[in-house]
Amino acid sequence: MNTFIKTCLPEALRRRLPGWLFSGGHATARAILYPAALVVIAALVFLGFMWKPAPDDATLLSGADVLVRAGALDAAEESARAVLGHDPKNLDALLILGAVEEKRGHEKSALDLYRKSLVVVDDEDVARDIELSVADLHRRLGQNDECTEMLASIESKRGTLWQVERMRGVLAREAGDLEGALERFVRMGELADDPTEATLRQVSCLIELNRWDEAEERLRSLDDPAARGTKSAWVALARVRAEANDVDGARRALDVLLGTGVKAKEELLRDSFWQKASEDPSYKDLLE
Repeated sequence: MNTFIKTCLPEALRRRLPGWLFSGGHATARAILYPAALVVIAALVFLGFMWKPAPDDATLLSGADVLVRAGALDAAEESARAVLGHDPKNLDALLILGAVEEKRGHEKSALDLYRKSLVVVDDEDVARDIELSVADLHRRLGQNDECTEMLASIESKRGTLWQVERMRGVLAREAGDLEGALERFVRMGELADDPTEATLRQVSCLIELNRWDEAEERLRSLDDPAARGTKSAWVALARVRAEANDVDGARRALDVLLGTGVKAKEELLRDSFWQKASEDPSYKDLLE
């Protein structure tokens, strides 16, 4: 036993044990006490190697955020609710639960959670983003009046924001008001640091309004025609012009598309429309 203690236990643990286990003392006493000491030592070793502290709130919430993005919604909810169990006003936990409910398609539950988070938030930028999420949830629920009221409230507190103009444009477009949507998206582009998204939204409206030359002009103002959204807009423009027998306009759009990379033609020809167009003499030299 003495040899086992000296050779198998870490030095730091041996220093915490009584000295009689290692030397001296009455042999009978040691014989009686050794078994009890062995049990204690085994318990200490087990705790030293097996016990792990419970994760703190920051660790739980960080993990929950990753889980939401990975789609593990039940696990993310469990972590967030563990924090809310002892800290019911924890902003991050409320936002994570709101995100979980959004991803599940439970917009009303998400709306309630975001409203609760607005009561406890103390960062203006975070509060703005939550208010915008609340406005968008109202829109998705078909509550356009409530959405409009929320946007007006945001504007009254924070001035005109590009995000507010974007949402007003989306509302107008969903209502069939393409001209109104276009006006909002133009304003969005004037306010945003990066006007790319606003420009693409303008192009989409212009295509539906059959104002194709304007759409082409705005598309050409963007730096990278190979960017995903920009490329999709060029494809849409090429198609509507080809369908309208605007050969020159369609060919200009195709020239841009085919200049974006070696796979551009292959990607186009996956669409049955362009497969058929490749047999048309007007486009055969570009697509064959």
